[in-house]
Amino acid sequence: MYSEGLLRTASNADIDAEELAKKAETTGNTAFTSNLAAEINQKWEQAKGAKIEIEQRLLRSYRQRKSEYDPEDLSIIREQGGSEVFMSITSVKCRTIEAALKDILIPESEKAWGIKPTPIPNLKEDVEEMARAVVEKEIAEMEAQAPEQLAGLTSEAIKERIEQLAFEFTERTRKDAAEKTERQETYLEDIMVQGDFEQAKRLFIKDMATYPAAFLKGPIIRKRTELAWQEQEDGQAFPVPVEGLKREFVRVSPFNIYPSPGSTSLDDGYLIERVKLRRKDLLACVGAPGFKIPAIMAVLAEYGEGGLKNWLWTDQEMSTLQDRPQENLDSAAIIEAILFMGDISGKTLLEWGMDKKEIEKPNAEYSVSAWLIGRWVVCLRFNVHPLSKRGYYSASFEENNDSIWGVSPPEIIRDCQKLCNNSARAIANNQNIASGPQVEVHKDRIEPGEDIENIYPWKIWRTKSDEQGHGRQAVYFYQPNPMTDSLMRTYEFFVRQAGDQLGIPAFEHGSTETKGAGETARGLQMLMQASSKIIKNAVRNTDKGIIEPCVAETWLHLVLTDENMPDCGDIKIVAKASEYIIAMEQIQLLRRDWLAITNNPTDMAIIGIRGRAEVLRETAKLLKMDVDSIIPGAEQVQQIEQAQQEAAAKEEQQQEEEHNANISG
Repeated sequence: MYSEGLLRTASNADIDAEELAKKAETTGNTAFTSNLAAEINQKWEQAKGAKIEIEQRLLRSYRQRKSEYDPEDLSIIREQGGSEVFMSITSVKCRTIEAALKDILIPESEKAWGIKPTPIPNLKEDVEEMARAVVEKEIAEMEAQAPEQLAGLTSEAIKERIEQLAFEFTERTRKDAAEKTERQETYLEDIMVQGDFEQAKRLFIKDMATYPAAFLKGPIIRKRTELAWQEQEDGQAFPVPVEGLKREFVRVSPFNIYPSPGSTSLDDGYLIERVKLRRKDLLACVGAPGFKIPAIMAVLAEYGEGGLKNWLWTDQEMSTLQDRPQENLDSAAIIEAILFMGDISGKTLLEWGMDKKEIEKPNAEYSVSAWLIGRWVVCLRFNVHPLSKRGYYSASFEENNDSIWGVSPPEIIRDCQKLCNNSARAIANNQNIASGPQVEVHKDRIEPGEDIENIYPWKIWRTKSDEQGHGRQAVYFYQPNPMTDSLMRTYEFFVRQAGDQLGIPAFEHGSTETKGAGETARGLQMLMQASSKIIKNAVRNTDKGIIEPCVAETWLHLVLTDENMPDCGDIKIVAKASEYIIAMEQIQLLRRDWLAITNNPTDMAIIGIRGRAEVLRETAKLLKMDVDSIIPGAEQVQQIEQAQQEAAAKEEQQQEEEHNANISG
């Protein structure tokens, strides 16, 4: 909506919005300011109060990574005077952790997860029943066509035939399941790529390397406008903006997550997310399931121009630290919403206006998600997940079993960082003091007008004689002792301690100054393997806390809601980062060694061409080669193996004939 001079111009949507807002105002504010809104607001206040200490930890971790002192520490340093240098040890370590996690969790040519079929329930009983039915049919046909053969049919032969068929059915079933799973994995990967899962994971990793916990949510359904190629009347295709629903994955800032005070996981108790919206975001929700149009318009009428900001004590400092110091001057007003997920009594839901048909038991608790903006509940939905999960996931660099919040990398090395800063400030201060002499002057022996505070080379000091006759100098020079060497040794010790405590030694981020075992190639390799264990542990935390549950929930969401999802039975999500990608190089080396060791007649007689072809096939996959064009298929390998056996048998027969001919001759 805009105006030019005396002419006011408005779109149909703006006019409708104004009419609905006026209607909402005339119906009275009590229509949507309910007990539900009061209950959500009460829990919001509880969650805010319980998170104050966590917010202090978040801020300290962020400042430390950004190489800035906490305000109380900086105040003490300035009282003492001298240098305010901050050594960026934490920043280097955090960037190294971030790079290492990205290399493992976001590989260029692999995805960090996969799907594999689970063992089919009652597989043994099913296939045996199928095999027994086939054998009974075969016996019936034999009885009808060649009854004389039944006389030689023993129970052992029947049992062997049933076992043979059961094995064939089992292999066929597993092969079918693997093919269906592969189709599902391809479809699921496409959904997650379109939903920006990798980008959300990239932002999540940065948080994980900085804060006590990092968060990701998804899949969430959002209305998006994207370009799509459409064929025009002239037969040419052009990109056209198309509006549609899209499944997305989003990183959630640790500052915007508020668990219930006693919760130990994101699905325990209630959970609140602080969400920032624009006016257009709210208008886009009109017509979406669960959103109340009168409530949305009332919010826009009340906060559409000036916005709504739930100011917290962390906001101003974080906007400054994150290089948004003028955030409060944004002309496009931000409207904050409280996204609540938890249990609400049926009675409260009925009072708010929920349909009685949906609330069978008023005294029962119902898992819902609700949007509270100011005093208005603009959206209320039931949580339709079969297990009432909320689609939020978290992981920490160092986990705490009894809390959502773990320990951040900056917190692990905080003491070392402080001691390194102390040493660095002492070095800077000592260098300033020891860079020139300290001077003692008897002022009563200095000629009037002499500048005693300005010292320069070849300066002549005009002084008076010593009237007391002690023969003392009028000007004394003292050279303070430099303490740089001892302070540097202290600094270097705590730098190494920081690397040891965090599991990120100096050589991990490019430093060539290694001593002891690190001076040899073999020793350096051993040190790198030992140091990578902590990174591997962080990767496992991400696998179990983020990748596996997020992919599994996306799979379940597609199975329940997407008719295009390929059919498949039970599956298991496998996070391959900690189990597969990390060990890729080691597996490759072991396979090469295995191929070299088994390349002899004795081992080849055991594993055969078929076994060797399988190892070559897997090795070629790791090398990103076109496997099918290099390694023959199973049928071709079988033909080659059969041809070799026939050639060997023919050669053996020929040798035997020649041997017999020699004897007879």
